[in-house]
Amino acid sequence: MSSNPPQPGEPQTYFYQPPQANSLGVAGFVVSLSGMIVCLGLICPIGLVLSLIALTMSPRGYAIAGCIIGLLGSILGALTILVVSGVIGNGLFFNPYFSQSQTSLAIDSASYDIDTHFTNNNSTLPDEPSGNTLISAYTDEWGNALKYEPTPGSTTDYAITSPGEDGLFATSDDMTQYYTAYNYNSYGTPPGAVNPGEAIEQEQIEEAFNLAAKKVVEAFPPGSPLPTAEQVAQQSGNLIDSWSMPMKYRPTDNPPYYRLESAGPDQQWGTQDDLTRSFYFSPSGETDGPL
Repeated sequence: MSSNPPQPGEPQTYFYQPPQANSLGVAGFVVSLSGMIVCLGLICPIGLVLSLIALTMSPRGYAIAGCIIGLLGSILGALTILVVSGVIGNGLFFNPYFSQSQTSLAIDSASYDIDTHFTNNNSTLPDEPSGNTLISAYTDEWGNALKYEPTPGSTTDYAITSPGEDGLFATSDDMTQYYTAYNYNSYGTPPGAVNPGEAIEQEQIEEAFNLAAKKVVEAFPPGSPLPTAEQVAQQSGNLIDSWSMPMKYRPTDNPPYYRLESAGPDQQWGTQDDLTRSFYFSPSGETDGPL
C-alpha cells in the first residue's frame, strides 16, 4: 500500500502489511490436536467449539482443520469416557461374588424339594422320573423346565440342569449345579448355631459362615485350584448355618473367590432373607480324598 501521494519526481514508497491472523482458529486447532494426541480426545470438544467460532473470521484455514480434528477427537473422547465409566461402574456397583441369576435361584429352590424328599424317605434320593416330577414347577429364566439327575453310583449326590437360552440339553449354554442331598433331621447344633426359638445374633451368623469357610479351605491341600461344588461336598462334608441348616457352596467366575449361601431364618431357598458371604479360597489342609 502507498503512503502519502508522492510529489512529482519522487519514487513511490510501499509498506507491507501481513494478513490479519485468526488467533482463535489457531487456538482451536492447537487444542484439538493436543487433545487428540495427549488426552485421548477428552479436551477436543473445547477445540471444536473454538474452531467453530473461528470459522466466522478470516483466514479460516486453521479453523477448518481444528473443526475436523476436534470432531474426530470428540468421538474418541466419548468412547474413552464410556470405557472408563464402564470399568469404574463395574468396580463400584457390581460385585460378581454376590450375584446370582434367576436360573441359579430356581435350581436352588428345586434342590430344596429334592432334599425334602430325601429327608422324608429315609435318606433316599428319588429316581430320575420321580425327581423330575418333583421339580416340574420350576423353570429357568427362559421358561425352560429343569432336569434332575441322580449321580450314578452315589446314594446322596445329584445334579439339576437348566438347558439355557437355546432350550436344548447337552449344549454349551447348559447350566448345571451339583448337590449332596441333606437330611434335615440329621443335624446337630454346630458351634455358632442356635437352638430353635433362640434369638439369633449377627455374631453367631458370621461365626457359622466363618466356620464353614474354614472347613472348606482345610479340606484341600495348598495350591489346589478353586474346587467345584461337587468336590467341596465330597471333601468338606456338610456346611451348616446358624439355623442348623445346610449351606451351599458356589464357585464364582473370579477365582479364587467363592460364595457360601444360607437359606436364612425361614430355611427356604430363593426368598428375601437368604444370606450370602464371599470368601477368598486359600487352601491350607491335607487330604487323601478324591482329588
